[in-house]
Amino acid sequence: MTKKYRFIVFCCILSLFPFVVQAQISFGGIPPSFSATRSQAVARVSMKTVIPNENIAELRKQDVVAKHNGVPPIVAVLTPVRLDLVTEGNWSKIGQDSVCQLSIKSPDAQGIILYYEKFEIPAGGKLYLYNGSKTQVLGAYTSQTHSGGGRFSTEIVYGDSLTLEYVHPNGQAKPEIVISKVGYCYNLAETISYRNSLLRASSSSNCYVDVNCSPEGDNWQQQKKGVAKLIVPIGNLAYLCSGSLVNNVYQDHTPYFLSAHHCFEENGQTADFSTMQFYFHYEATTCGTGTLSSNMKTMIGADMLVDSPIIGGSDGALLRLKTAIPADYDVFYNGWDTSTTPPTSGVAIHHPSGDIKKISTYKTEPTTITFVDDGNASATDAHWQVVYTSTPNGFSVTAGGSSGSPLFNQDGRIVGTLTGGESFCTSPTAPDYYGKFYYHWNKATDPNRWMSKYLNPPGYPVAKINGIDGYTKGDTIKGEDFINIAPVFFGNYLYVSTSFILSEMSVYSVSGRLMARSGTSPINTRSWARGVYIVTVTTSGGKGKAKVVKK
Repeated sequence: MTKKYRFIVFCCILSLFPFVVQAQISFGGIPPSFSATRSQAVARVSMKTVIPNENIAELRKQDVVAKHNGVPPIVAVLTPVRLDLVTEGNWSKIGQDSVCQLSIKSPDAQGIILYYEKFEIPAGGKLYLYNGSKTQVLGAYTSQTHSGGGRFSTEIVYGDSLTLEYVHPNGQAKPEIVISKVGYCYNLAETISYRNSLLRASSSSNCYVDVNCSPEGDNWQQQKKGVAKLIVPIGNLAYLCSGSLVNNVYQDHTPYFLSAHHCFEENGQTADFSTMQFYFHYEATTCGTGTLSSNMKTMIGADMLVDSPIIGGSDGALLRLKTAIPADYDVFYNGWDTSTTPPTSGVAIHHPSGDIKKISTYKTEPTTITFVDDGNASATDAHWQVVYTSTPNGFSVTAGGSSGSPLFNQDGRIVGTLTGGESFCTSPTAPDYYGKFYYHWNKATDPNRWMSKYLNPPGYPVAKINGIDGYTKGDTIKGEDFINIAPVFFGNYLYVSTSFILSEMSVYSVSGRLMARSGTSPINTRSWARGVYIVTVTTSGGKGKAKVVKK
């Protein structure tokens, strides 16, 4: 069975937490209650218990069946609620601070994710979230965290309880912090066991390779900074995928994000893009340690711009994050290549099962295929078939949660996004399938689905661009003679073969005389003498130039 790589989200408990986590756009600090003395009055914190609507025992049975079918188990349920922090929480004075506290408990949950209907903090206000043991702290969230004030979400807090603690500034209006869903992670032990069983089952000494392993990751330290893990809420479940920031011809740091179409739809339901979470720098500090980097950063919310479905398309999706990414996040906007020429080698960078960032290497040219799953076909020749290779630190493949991750060519540019495949640690030489960026660009029958309209709005003759770091904006790229063309005489006609849509074709003699100009191929050359001619073309993917001999 061909696997598609969206994966229902699990909450990976890490053995270490920094005391205060500054991952989303937040500003550090310590909740006032942490330093309250016995002489200070601290009201009893209001506790709300949230029980998931789903039958957890039944879900566990389904997980067993799914596991035997090669499908990762379901582990997260989103329970609708309406909890207003201002009215449901307890207000008290802690020192000079006016503080509101509200605790939420989901018995036996391995972790809790909060989704908000409203998240508006006035100037001077600060919001913290922390777990029951006070070993994990998120915040402080301020008015600068989510200036729009609408739908929002906060990261996983590990354990079965958490507390929201809001510090209210004097003279300001009360905040609007209204929780609409509580994410309940119920099957963490099964998930860890499942993932570890894959690692142990590898036919080589290791399977997944950390992106910071050497030599595998040595040449990809810039590209990795653009790759992120996604947590995608759809209905009453949350899913994991991967994807990457991408550059555009203006090189202006617009937060365009490339992933796979199938990450954002399930059973007729569409993702809640406004509360989607993007985890950057979610990686191990060094090879094989499993120690999470303290540089992890998170962004919340995006808009879907264009997509190409699996059936009849290339399974691509281009999003734009709702908020500009701060320069100090140290991200990278990856470059891309619209060519249909197969890469000679490259890597995939991804988050299998939502794990820390991994890298998979290929050293043979991908082949062109039409992706078929359960009898449903993509657009003709819209996918790359890729087979990975063993490297010094393992035989790295992909897994659930890797969907949407970028395939890089030998020049460090993105040429595809992961749809699915057959590679496992137990069968590492089985192929995976990536939707071609070439098709995402402008090959859909509906131009409204072309990514080119956002990544190259002026239509400059640009077929590929390099990536750019998040600190300094670049100059606009207006195009170069990037594309390859193959002119050939056949009888009395001159034909030009190109993988792009032809706009104009001009032919010159070696002395520079214009022989013909046309918007179509072929050109009638019956009256032309034998000799060398120069052909130039302008296409949807760039300009090209080549010599051809009439014999």
